[in-house]
Amino acid sequence: MISAKEAKQWADRYASKELDRIYRMISDAALEGKYSVCGEGNLQESTKRELEKLGYKVETGSQFNDLYFMISWGEEEMKAITIWQPWAGAVAEGIKENETEI
Repeated sequence: MISAKEAKQWADRYASKELDRIYRMISDAALEGKYSVCGEGNLQESTKRELEKLGYKVETGSQFNDLYFMISWGEEEMKAITIWQPWAGAVAEGIKENETEI
């Protein structure tokens, strides 16, 4: 059994890796002239708080038991549509740029 101290260290390392991954997503998107990123899964509360402290708008939710997050920045008004699976995953991963299925 690991100690509470070790468990905290593991959790802190995971949170740090999650922040690094999100920062890379944001950097790549900003360099492409985008004002938001989205992904599948859930963000840890510590990651969400850190991003909000830095001025990002962070939204999380779920649809059909699939968790997602959206992080946005800038003055531009955001517009959103609902995309159902399997296309939502492809759009989030950058495989499919625009949803065209009706």
